Amino acid sequence: VLGHNRGLSILNPDYTFKTLDFPAANQSNKRVLEMMKDNEGNIWFVSIGLGLGRLLPDGSITWYNLGKNTATTAVMQDKNGRIWIGADAKLFYLEGNKFVEYKVFKEGYNSIRRIFSDGKNGIYVAGFNGLWHIHDDKAKKTPSPPDKKADNVYAYLKDKKGIEYIGTIHGLYTIENKQIIKFKKKGIEINNPVFFIIQDKAGMLWIGSDKGVYKWDGESKIEIYNTNNGLVGWETNRGAGMCDSKGRVWIGTDRGLSCFEP
Repeated sequence: VLGHNRGLSILNPDYTFKTLDFPAANQSNKRVLEMMKDNEGNIWFVSIGLGLGRLLPDGSITWYNLGKNTATTAVMQDKNGRIWIGADAKLFYLEGNKFVEYKVFKEGYNSIRRIFSDGKNGIYVAGFNGLWHIHDDKAKKTPSPPDKKADNVYAYLKDKKGIEYIGTIHGLYTIENKQIIKFKKKGIEINNPVFFIIQDKAGMLWIGSDKGVYKWDGESKIEIYNTNNGLVGWETNRGAGMCDSKGRVWIGTDRGLSCFEP
């Protein structure tokens, strides 16, 4: 299932597409920013102007709307099964079919871009004002360098070794000793925007940027994919990277979709 500026499309096994119609709205309001599969196999997604959607097996969509003039930007499910939604600078969760505002995360803390599990019982909220950790009814900003370059956050990943990587508008960072620091190890340093970070079945890290995708073994070997060697566009989209059950890596760019087959 692919999210894009006009809504959703389903890519069939024979590589044909089926586009799902959204309710009438301005073109910009249909844009899908994020999606996820829940523990029961349902596909959830957020459309910036239409709210939260749940895609059913028959192709129909159930909509949950937060109200007019609310930009819905993020959705994820935590380790406990709770579904979280980011809308502007507010954080919500679903209780049945109702939205409940999580008021521990106060308006003005952060304009929410994405939400991640911390791998335990908490979540990270990433956005324009840093990376916030929420656990036990407490919201705490993860300290960043004094220059504030790490405060515009797009991505988070805890890899198979337990290393926590952060993708920001100013490059790749990590969390060490509960602080965000610039990643400068093993001869690797990325200073351009990092829009997503994923890990494939072989343990390779894929880091999406505005200059293509970095494929890194976590040590010293790094490859760059761009329009010169197979990627359809130069700039990747936020959250638009995933590894499927066959080990293929799918990458969404500003010019369309690419698939890397190992």
